[in-house]
Amino acid sequence: MSTDGHIRSKVDQLLLEIESDLITQTGYAEISFSQLENALGLGDFDVQAIEDLDFRNAQLSKEIFRKTVYFISKESPMADDLRFLISSLKVSESYERIGKLTKNIANRLDLMAKLSNKNISMHSLREMFREAHSLVNGSKAAYFSRDIVLAKDIIEKDFFIDSMYHSIFREYISYMLENPKNISNFVHLQFIAKQIERIGDHSTTIAEQAIFWRNGDDLSSWSRSKLDYLDE
Repeated sequence: MSTDGHIRSKVDQLLLEIESDLITQTGYAEISFSQLENALGLGDFDVQAIEDLDFRNAQLSKEIFRKTVYFISKESPMADDLRFLISSLKVSESYERIGKLTKNIANRLDLMAKLSNKNISMHSLREMFREAHSLVNGSKAAYFSRDIVLAKDIIEKDFFIDSMYHSIFREYISYMLENPKNISNFVHLQFIAKQIERIGDHSTTIAEQAIFWRNGDDLSSWSRSKLDYLDE
């Protein structure tokens, strides 16, 4: 094997390691989502398991950062390789944040199970969570296939999650005004809704990185401006 061929082989191996680590992070997220879907539907979930996944996710994110910085400093990658490495940092960070958000939801649901009225309906939250879960899966598919059409579709669909959040917020305010005794319950539910909304935002970030990796375009300012418009 030539020297150039040996170097390329080493580079490819390092890139595959980072990509494999990212895929592992997506697996942690999927397990947490499955747990939370059970929690929102049946109230049956393992909060400690979700906390453990969050810890492993955070540790792996640090390892991806270390490998990526080492790679860039030692190999001076260019073009497609460099775009992948830059995007991998942001994608890993988004999955790390998604892990934190799922842990926050699990802890709040655990608190509600101990303190709150179990007859409170979570139908709206379940629907919102299913949409967010779908976005996370879609953004993962878009990123690893570098599918620009799918990535842009995910970015557009995130605005539906935002509109759902605003609708749920108004719904909970109405319930609290009707029955002040339930204020604490709906404050908890509103907190959970906000965490789900943030999961949608991180799905957008992952989709944006699919586009950046593919052709170097940065759509983050476009996405954020549309989000700002929704908040007005």
